[in-house]
Amino acid sequence: MPTTRSTSKKPSGDVGQPIADNPALSKFLANPNSYVSYIDPQLKSDGSNMSQWIDSVNDLTHLLFGVKNFLADDSNFDLLDEPMDWSFLHVLKFSIALDVQPILKDADSALDALKTLKKNFHKSTRVRQLELINSLLHLDDKMSASHFNSFFSIMSQLSSIGVDLSPLVQGLLLQTLTAPPPGTSKTHLNNLILAAAEKSDDKLGPRDIQVIYNSLQSDVVDGDGTAANSFAINLL
Repeated sequence: MPTTRSTSKKPSGDVGQPIADNPALSKFLANPNSYVSYIDPQLKSDGSNMSQWIDSVNDLTHLLFGVKNFLADDSNFDLLDEPMDWSFLHVLKFSIALDVQPILKDADSALDALKTLKKNFHKSTRVRQLELINSLLHLDDKMSASHFNSFFSIMSQLSSIGVDLSPLVQGLLLQTLTAPPPGTSKTHLNNLILAAAEKSDDKLGPRDIQVIYNSLQSDVVDGDGTAANSFAINLL
């Protein structure tokens, strides 16, 4: 077994066991550059895909070191012996955009490199988060395919930069930010959604809310009135 740098701390994943030799790890130590391409996507210059990059690095470290969510706990880095750490540092340095790589030139460990990247992109990530929240709050509330597409696109972008909202919260936001279709009052719409929530075993997410809106729109277009299809929501 390789000797770790410290045994005083335990990893957050597989409890306190030294990292075992395995074929992937042996190949990694022999040629770390061959594993740079495993990190997909590479970290962008503006750090906007930091969450996705971290997920990809975590996938690789799980394969190599056998520890899930490796980057979530700094103490996991104490499991790495010197060759592992330097090989991992190499992968981190070259899995980021070219114009970002110079900020890691003085990093002397993989953990140091990771902390430098997080510190560098903290401000720009927060700015982007605020921009997306602002876009969300100023969506055109008129019900349309474009409105729903914009909403889900913003949710996806927020998730990619560390703002993970539960399906329930997303559903509530979509309901708040979307006007009812013509001929339907806000009160009637809210009552339908409330009835659907009470009948459903699961909490209504944004896709469920979209289905209810589309169902009401179909009734208006068909001239059947909203009441005729008010229980279509039971199919959610």
